[in-house]
Amino acid sequence: MHYSEATDALRRFAEATGIPVGDTQAGKGALLWDHPQAVGGVGSTGSPVANALAREADVVIGIGTRYSDFTTASRTAFQHPGVRFVNLNVAAFDAAKHAGEMLVADARAGWRPSPRPSPAIAARRRGTPAPGTGPSTRPSTWATSRSRRRPRCSAR
Repeated sequence: MHYSEATDALRRFAEATGIPVGDTQAGKGALLWDHPQAVGGVGSTGSPVANALAREADVVIGIGTRYSDFTTASRTAFQHPGVRFVNLNVAAFDAAKHAGEMLVADARAGWRPSPRPSPAIAARRRGTPAPGTGPSTRPSTWATSRSRRRPRCSAR
């Protein structure tokens, strides 16, 4: 996201869809930490919210991530029995990880999200998520956790 200068596209996508955005150590700052859709890091140094969402995710969109063991705990961070990965990366080796759908391209050139939310996302925004859709069934937990988060540092 950083090298391809696609962080604005990520922010617009998160705002248009309401999908939470977790990050890795290398991706910190792709979506600012205080953005409403930012849930923090995934993995051993990640946030409880990001790790809970990763555990329940049925689809993971990885953009530029190398899916290191530090982040994925050798994939045990993603525990949904049917979890699927869609991986966009300039390196085919990284795009192929976790048997994901491979998209080999630069993040900005290869990722063109739709400006309109899908019908499922529109329904979730109306407060009527489909039964058993994983993290979307827990918005109150996510919102409660977000409201308790404090800035990690302060300027004086």
